[in-house]
Amino acid sequence: MTQARKPAGSPGSTGGQFDKDRTGGVAGLPGFDLATSPDPAVRDDMALTEGLPRPVALRLSVDPDPGVRADLAETSDDPMVLANMASDPHTPVRVAVASNPAAPRGAARLLSGDPEPQARAAWANTTDDQAALDRLVAREQVTFVRCEAAANPLAGADTLDRLAGDPNPRVRLEAAANPSTRPDTRVVLTGDTDRRGGGVE
Repeated sequence: MTQARKPAGSPGSTGGQFDKDRTGGVAGLPGFDLATSPDPAVRDDMALTEGLPRPVALRLSVDPDPGVRADLAETSDDPMVLANMASDPHTPVRVAVASNPAAPRGAARLLSGDPEPQARAAWANTTDDQAALDRLVAREQVTFVRCEAAANPLAGADTLDRLAGDPNPRVRLEAAANPSTRPDTRVVLTGDTDRRGGGVE
């Protein structure tokens, strides 16, 4: 299970030695040895630490343990690191990148076409890229991905109008509950969800 991010220098973290310029060289960089520790728990502790220097984070981004990479993808605020992880072979890592607001838009948009629906769903639920979200909604065949799009409070009103007409009542329920849905659309959906959406699992 992903743990909470640890500020550098806090108890249980790898310490304040990471409060350095993340563009610094690797030679003599404090913490790089811990990023290559044989103990995955040590490396995972590093991945959960705020303010990692970029060379340390980049080393962890290719860690052999997918759990370490997933924790780094969830906690990192470095766009370069997240961009490099957007094509990770492990689905939970890509899901974490898709959910991370620090991921650069280009990398995140790549995940909108990910072959795994979990990654597409994570992106659809958090993106503010209206044009890309509308394209995904128009082509998406997996119901729970459309549900996640319909639940995204950053979705545009036009996209939510499209989802309000979805053939699946679960998607319409999510659109009805979204505060960004137009009031007149929500009024129509209220009757629809009371009549057709109730009890849908």
